[in-house]
Amino acid sequence: MTTTSIYELARCSGLTDLFFSEEPADLEAAKTICEGCPAREACFELAVSQQERWGVWGGRIFWDGQILAVKRKRGRPPKAAAAALAS
Repeated sequence: MTTTSIYELARCSGLTDLFFSEEPADLEAAKTICEGCPAREACFELAVSQQERWGVWGGRIFWDGQILAVKRKRGRPPKAAAAALAS
Protein backbone atom coordinates (compact mmCIF):
# COMPACT_ATOMS: atom_id res chain seq x y z
CA MET A 1 0.00 0.00 0.00
CA THR A 2 1.48 3.35 -1.00
CA THR A 3 1.44 6.48 1.16
CA THR A 4 -1.10 8.07 -1.19
CA SER A 5 -3.50 5.13 -0.96
CA ILE A 6 -3.18 5.09 2.86
CA TYR A 7 -4.38 8.68 3.01
CA GLU A 8 -7.18 8.00 0.54
CA LEU A 9 -8.49 5.12 2.69
CA ALA A 10 -7.95 6.72 6.10
CA ARG A 11 -10.96 7.68 8.23
CA CYS A 12 -8.96 10.52 9.84
CA SER A 13 -8.75 12.69 6.74
CA GLY A 14 -9.11 16.35 7.74
CA LEU A 15 -8.95 15.73 11.52
CA THR A 16 -5.35 16.81 12.07
CA ASP A 17 -6.05 18.86 15.23
CA LEU A 18 -7.61 15.87 16.98
CA PHE A 19 -4.78 13.49 16.09
CA PHE A 20 -2.04 15.89 17.23
CA SER A 21 -3.70 17.33 20.32
CA GLU A 22 -2.06 17.42 23.74
CA GLU A 23 -5.37 16.63 25.45
CA PRO A 24 -5.74 12.98 26.52
CA ALA A 25 -9.48 13.00 25.70
CA ASP A 26 -8.78 14.14 22.13
CA LEU A 27 -6.15 11.43 21.67
CA GLU A 28 -8.57 8.77 22.94
CA ALA A 29 -11.21 10.08 20.51
CA ALA A 30 -8.64 9.85 17.70
CA LYS A 31 -7.83 6.25 18.67
CA THR A 32 -11.55 5.46 18.47
CA ILE A 33 -11.69 6.83 14.93
CA CYS A 34 -8.85 4.45 14.00
CA GLU A 35 -10.88 1.41 15.08
CA GLY A 36 -12.07 -0.34 11.96
CA CYS A 37 -10.11 1.96 9.63
CA PRO A 38 -8.93 0.04 6.56
CA ALA A 39 -5.58 1.91 6.66
CA ARG A 40 -4.92 1.32 10.38
CA GLU A 41 -2.03 -1.17 10.21
CA ALA A 42 -0.44 0.46 7.17
CA CYS A 43 -0.65 3.83 8.95
CA PHE A 44 1.08 2.42 12.03
CA GLU A 45 3.80 0.76 9.95
CA LEU A 46 4.38 4.00 8.05
CA ALA A 47 4.69 5.96 11.31
CA VAL A 48 7.22 3.49 12.69
CA SER A 49 9.26 3.47 9.46
CA GLN A 50 9.30 7.28 9.37
CA GLN A 51 10.08 7.49 13.10
CA GLU A 52 7.11 9.75 13.82
CA ARG A 53 7.48 11.49 17.17
CA TRP A 54 3.95 12.79 17.86
CA GLY A 55 0.31 12.06 17.22
CA VAL A 56 -2.04 9.14 16.87
CA TRP A 57 -0.99 6.76 14.10
CA GLY A 58 -2.80 3.51 13.42
CA GLY A 59 -4.69 3.73 16.71
CA ARG A 60 -1.56 4.16 18.82
CA ILE A 61 -0.28 7.28 20.58
CA PHE A 62 3.23 8.41 19.66
CA TRP A 63 4.59 10.81 22.27
CA ASP A 64 8.16 12.05 22.05
CA GLY A 65 9.01 9.06 19.87
CA GLN A 66 7.55 6.52 22.31
CA ILE A 67 4.38 4.49 21.81
CA LEU A 68 1.99 4.97 24.74
CA ALA A 69 -1.15 3.03 25.61
CA VAL A 70 -2.70 6.10 27.30
CA LYS A 71 -1.62 9.74 27.56
CA ARG A 72 -1.88 11.22 31.05
CA LYS A 73 -2.66 14.86 31.72
CA ARG A 74 0.28 17.10 32.53
CA GLY A 75 1.40 17.37 36.12
CA ARG A 76 1.27 14.99 39.03
CA PRO A 77 -1.62 12.55 39.40
CA PRO A 78 -4.17 13.33 42.12
CA LYS A 79 -3.29 12.00 45.58
CA ALA A 80 -6.17 9.51 45.47
CA ALA A 81 -4.82 8.00 42.24
CA ALA A 82 -1.28 7.88 43.63
CA ALA A 83 -2.51 6.13 46.80
CA ALA A 84 -4.40 3.55 44.73
CA LEU A 85 -1.26 2.82 42.72
CA ALA A 86 0.81 2.40 45.88
CA SER A 87 -1.50 -0.23 47.35
